[in-house]
Amino acid sequence: MNLIKGGKMYILLLVVFILLGIAYLLFKANSRLNIYCTSIIIVLMYILVSYYLNRLFDFNLMVLSSYLLLSILMIIAFILYLFWDSKKLLKNEGSRLTNFLSLSLAMWIVILIALFPVSFIVNNDVSKYIFVTYLFTTLIFTYFFGLILSCWLLAIFYSTLNSNKSIDIFLVLGSGLINNKVTPLLASRIDAGLEIYQKQNNKQHLFLVSGGQGDDELRPESVAMKEYLVDKGIVEDEIICEQQSKTTYENLYFSKEMIENLPLNKPNILICTNDFHILRAMFLAKKLHFKNFYSVGGKTKSYFFTNAFIREVVAIIKMDWWFHLVIMLASIAWYILTMVNI
Repeated sequence: MNLIKGGKMYILLLVVFILLGIAYLLFKANSRLNIYCTSIIIVLMYILVSYYLNRLFDFNLMVLSSYLLLSILMIIAFILYLFWDSKKLLKNEGSRLTNFLSLSLAMWIVILIALFPVSFIVNNDVSKYIFVTYLFTTLIFTYFFGLILSCWLLAIFYSTLNSNKSIDIFLVLGSGLINNKVTPLLASRIDAGLEIYQKQNNKQHLFLVSGGQGDDELRPESVAMKEYLVDKGIVEDEIICEQQSKTTYENLYFSKEMIENLPLNKPNILICTNDFHILRAMFLAKKLHFKNFYSVGGKTKSYFFTNAFIREVVAIIKMDWWFHLVIMLASIAWYILTMVNI
């Protein structure tokens, strides 16, 4: 029996290696399919690690209890981090609705944990329905949390560029101004590009700064970005401004039009933005048929990152809304059928 189980685990390990190869190819192709491939790898790796740890200690009850305790402590630590993160974000950035995403995630986890014992407290007739409802909610949460974790891992890879890569155009995406000046958030995007720029050889480079004028701004973002670059020592002739865009999609769309009109043959393009934003930017660049493009992500303050990243994942999910709708409808159908047949 153990031999059969071991054989199945080796097959599972082989599947993981195959999926890792597929994930690498999808990463090179900047494909959104990599989100789902990475999610499957995470689940399989969790199963494999759990199995081999238990097998290593001969499924010892003490080890199993320690493993469970460690998992619980990690969940508690994550919840506390989300509450701390939310408190700091709301204090520094204000109580806009979009700033409550990380707090909402923390509350969802707390509610799931708190409701679990209810199934064992109430009478048997009611507890069955409560348990199925709890299981349904947990599965939906696990599905979307898996997507968040997968996107986070991919964003880490996309935020780092090999400094030896030869770049022709540094495309910096705008993110708004405060008092008509470059914000620290926007500065981190520009600085990420400058860091790579300084490691390049002496050939001609171009900075394409992309950002139009928002309703609450007195000048286009790209003009302020150009001013920032000049202050950093970049000559004006090496800076091009794209002044029409107001969204990430428009940043890339109008920038691509400008790049195609430049007298450059297959230029290497470096998309410079923030680490929380880089994944969606790369997927949109792929959608717009950019060629020879790479990415680098500027660091973001920790309290700002989590909430902003969840917002980005929601935007990425909307790009494949039909797929997630099918998953949700299938889950709801299972839930209804199960409740009816209890």
